[in-house]
Amino acid sequence: MMKIISLTFFLGLFSAALFSAEVKLDAKVDKALVSTGDLVMFTVTLDTPKGLSLPIPNVGDKIQGFRIVDFGTTPEKLVDDRNISSLWYKLQADLVGSYILPALEIKYKNSKGVEESIKSSEIFVEVESVLSKDKSAKKDIRDIKPIILSPARWPYYLAAGILVLLLAGFGVSMFKKIRKKKNDDAFIRPPHEVALEALQRLPRTPLKLYAFSLSEIVRIYFEKIFFLPVTDKTIEEIKRDIGSVTSLDQGLRKQFIVLLEKTDLIKFTDSTITDGDSETLVQIAQRFVKETMPKEVNKENEEDNIV
Repeated sequence: MMKIISLTFFLGLFSAALFSAEVKLDAKVDKALVSTGDLVMFTVTLDTPKGLSLPIPNVGDKIQGFRIVDFGTTPEKLVDDRNISSLWYKLQADLVGSYILPALEIKYKNSKGVEESIKSSEIFVEVESVLSKDKSAKKDIRDIKPIILSPARWPYYLAAGILVLLLAGFGVSMFKKIRKKKNDDAFIRPPHEVALEALQRLPRTPLKLYAFSLSEIVRIYFEKIFFLPVTDKTIEEIKRDIGSVTSLDQGLRKQFIVLLEKTDLIKFTDSTITDGDSETLVQIAQRFVKETMPKEVNKENEEDNIV
């Protein structure tokens, strides 16, 4: 009997020590000083004791001053009897200024059932202009001296001038070829293919990240197809301006607005949806893309189906 009591006592001590172990929450960026157009990797890492698994909250809708280019999660793995997981965002800065990436807070209950919390620190990122400072402006201005050319050397200068013109012409020709190639490459993947692929691999959790991503995908696709800016507009502004898109019928307009309303409801409130409802929203988005993609693509798909 004493052995059973002793074993129970030691197991209780072990459980208490396990869950009272430190929970670590770390947020960092790969660089705190960037130029406009640069990418910043924002990573949140959660380190918990073995046996205590906690979700990392999504802060995508709280990030200000940056565009979320990409995002993802690192599956939880066990390292030295501790659970390690992370959530990352790839951000792009468009405007010069000082920005703060938000702090994250996670609440959990310890082995005694007492609620505790841990909070990461805010991260400051400075965005500078890509225009380089002209240090030579600080130097004293010198007088301009007249250029004296020797009459005997003018053929050499003439030949040098012709050579410069030939090199300049060659450079312009190469620049046009490279630019044309880049433009051709830009059309290798049309917008509908990019959107359908993104919808196919859209993560269903966390819920706010799912809603944020779905809204971003359909907004970007809409801009590229109908040339109407919608990524930074509210739903009311979009409703006001969407009438100018004459190529979009009333039914498809309604589908687009419904998608934005449902995703915004999840993004900015505590509203939740079932797995079935989330899958239905993805299907509506896929149907909207397929029904609004270029007619030539639809015709090719129909011919492939017939064959």
